[in-house]
Amino acid sequence: MDNPLLYRLFDELRLQIRFAQRAQASLPKVIQNNDPEGVFFYIGAFLAHAIDVSRLLWPDNPEARERGERLRAELKVTTPSPLELKELRALLVRSDEKLVEWAAASEHRNFVQINMMPQGTLAGFQQDVFQRSFDPDTFRGSYQGVPFDVRLVWKELQRLDLAAQNWLKTHNPW
Repeated sequence: MDNPLLYRLFDELRLQIRFAQRAQASLPKVIQNNDPEGVFFYIGAFLAHAIDVSRLLWPDNPEARERGERLRAELKVTTPSPLELKELRALLVRSDEKLVEWAAASEHRNFVQINMMPQGTLAGFQQDVFQRSFDPDTFRGSYQGVPFDVRLVWKELQRLDLAAQNWLKTHNPW
């Protein structure tokens, strides 16, 4: 992979991180305003951009495996990483089909679309009845039972952003 292409990939990675940062920065306000739809709007945006970073680092296409290995090596990404997001990536590829599968698997076909409460607040509810769940105290959540931790993902995105900035400063091909 030539340096100009690698430079563009690092630049794209940083752009996706900045987009994720904008979404993450909006979360405290919508949480404070007790706006569950706003919370999941920003969580969705945050995770979408984090997944774009994940796909750059762990491409779905086997032919791009070398590219991902090179980017991870340059950025010193270790495995496991909070950015792998394998289950969320798989879930969101065919989200319509996964939604039908998830809802059909519900024993009573009774589920809550949005839950924004600390875990354990609603006694008697099984975790799998929440299509979208977010604990505003821990910043952990789940989507159709697939867990995520906004703080862990954000911390790794921040680390990657600094590493990518440094790489870009020392590898400018122009």
